[in-house]
Amino acid sequence: MSPAEVDRHYAPEFSIAGDISDSLIRLTTALESADHQRAADWAEALRDDMPEDESALTTSDHSPIKPQRSLHDLRRVMAADDPLISYVGAHKVWIARQ
Repeated sequence: MSPAEVDRHYAPEFSIAGDISDSLIRLTTALESADHQRAADWAEALRDDMPEDESALTTSDHSPIKPQRSLHDLRRVMAADDPLISYVGAHKVWIARQ
């Protein structure tokens, strides 16, 4: 198993490298004993900050185009039930967030 390739564009705070089944079992066990309220508070604070973080970038004319801008534009032209298919890259993170 190899750890994630890290560079200036991708620097994970932590990563898990191992057998997926074993890793998920261990992660689930650890989460069962975790402080769920602290995690819920963190997630809520992150969610509350998202609109502010994204709003400045949704109309940015920066070049190259930012993922937030392209997703904002896509959402304006796509119907609610249109499928969106994504490959890997920074845009994948933003798609997951939305």
